[in-house]
Amino acid sequence: MVRVFLIAVGMFFVGLTLGLGYMTVRNATPIPAVQTERSLPVAQVEAPDMPMQLRMASSYASGSPLLGSLGVSTTQRIAQFTDSKVDLKFHEPGALAPANEVLNAVASGEVDAGWTSASYWVEKDSAFAFFVGLPFGPRAAEYLAWLHHGGGQQLMTELFTANNIVPVACGLLPAEGGGWFRKEINSVDDLRGQKIRIIGLGGEVLRKLGANTVLAPGGEVFLGLQNGSLDGAEFSVPAIDLRVGFYKVAPNYYLPGWHQPLTIHLLAFNPTVWEKMSDRQREAVGTVCAANLQDSLADGEAAQPAALTALRKKGANIRPWSPELMSAFETTWRKVVAEQNAANPNFRRVWESYAAFRDGYAEWRQLGYLR
Repeated sequence: MVRVFLIAVGMFFVGLTLGLGYMTVRNATPIPAVQTERSLPVAQVEAPDMPMQLRMASSYASGSPLLGSLGVSTTQRIAQFTDSKVDLKFHEPGALAPANEVLNAVASGEVDAGWTSASYWVEKDSAFAFFVGLPFGPRAAEYLAWLHHGGGQQLMTELFTANNIVPVACGLLPAEGGGWFRKEINSVDDLRGQKIRIIGLGGEVLRKLGANTVLAPGGEVFLGLQNGSLDGAEFSVPAIDLRVGFYKVAPNYYLPGWHQPLTIHLLAFNPTVWEKMSDRQREAVGTVCAANLQDSLADGEAAQPAALTALRKKGANIRPWSPELMSAFETTWRKVVAEQNAANPNFRRVWESYAAFRDGYAEWRQLGYLR
């Protein structure tokens, strides 16, 4: 019954799924800015469904709701859809690779697959920031429209393929919280000298405004706030932040998460592993991840109102960023974009696609929805 369902719907979902490299690379026009040294081999004859036991490193603990828990359920669903012939074994952070080294481990072939985020490669190439969530970016519907129908998927696949990764976008969370702080942050002056944990290009914005930013792994953030080695930190959505308990050590919680209006989860494969799969097995991965995009976004949105209520009851001071700070963040972000466009051809190429799509979408955004 599972195989019949898969055949019926798999081809539909696979066309929508992000990062199915074996299809995209075959049909894509190469991007000059991305120096692709090898193309993904594509089987010309349908391969049999061979049993595959794969080691998957994770950047998120299995007990973390909406993060690691989604990675665990993803492996279970892929096993179900392939009659257990693609058996991804979830490993906790640090078991096979440190949380921030999962992509490197997949690219080198040290592990077969990874449950992770492109945020860990933003320092490697700022263009990866487009495939985790960009400061002052769109909400999920507009972002997915660009990714699926505006050229984003092709750019994502080519960028990762050039770095020996087959990427599959496999989950989507709503906007993160803006950050937890030990002291109130009411002005730009209050940011200066603050030691803040933040991942992605939002960190470059804060650096320009005088903060000292660090890339502490997720498992170290609570301790850093507790012992004072960190003054503030962004982490995830309120429901996840509640579970971690940041309100106990840094009670001032600021919203919105201007630095990351959405979060993409990445299921990353080593190309050698990916090319050994049959088309049906790849379709199963695509089908599961396409369903994940819908389910994880819905779950994430549904969980946040109750989380905010619970945080208030536990003593968190939930505050909006001041107008002064929001203006400073956005103005500084424009400067960061200009610098990245000048310095990084990969960033410029993706930005041109992203910005052109958003410009074309603007009228619909303004006229089509209630505000």
